[in-house]
Amino acid sequence: MTLYLWHMLPVLVVAAAFYLTGIAPEPAFGSAAWWGLRVPWLLVLGVVLAGVLPALRPLERWQALLYERVRPDVDLHRPWPLWLGLATSVAALTSFAMRGFAHDGRFPVLPALSLALGTMLVMANRRTAVRQTPDEPKDVLTEAA
Repeated sequence: MTLYLWHMLPVLVVAAAFYLTGIAPEPAFGSAAWWGLRVPWLLVLGVVLAGVLPALRPLERWQALLYERVRPDVDLHRPWPLWLGLATSVAALTSFAMRGFAHDGRFPVLPALSLALGTMLVMANRRTAVRQTPDEPKDVLTEAA
């Protein structure tokens, strides 16, 4: 899961470092030179990803503990905010995917607000208390509070 979640971070870092500075060659898409650069490109991305993953492990552990505090109940009494939030977020992300973040040079305010609303609706369905069975480890975030 770590690889899936963080694989785009090296792409952004390497692209910013190479393309914004003009270091990377930019052959025509699909040309022989473009295909020839795929292997070095993937190797560079792999090296950057291998360096980034150990630094992100503590963040993932903290997020897992946080998720345990806010995850939705299995037996939700009001699941409609969760489903509405998911639908709203998917619609907003679809808009961003289809039009980009600055279609016609303007920031898309409506999709951004829709994404914020969808996220809030999903987060509204959180647990009110941390439940613990004898087999589960103690919740570090609850103990620290």
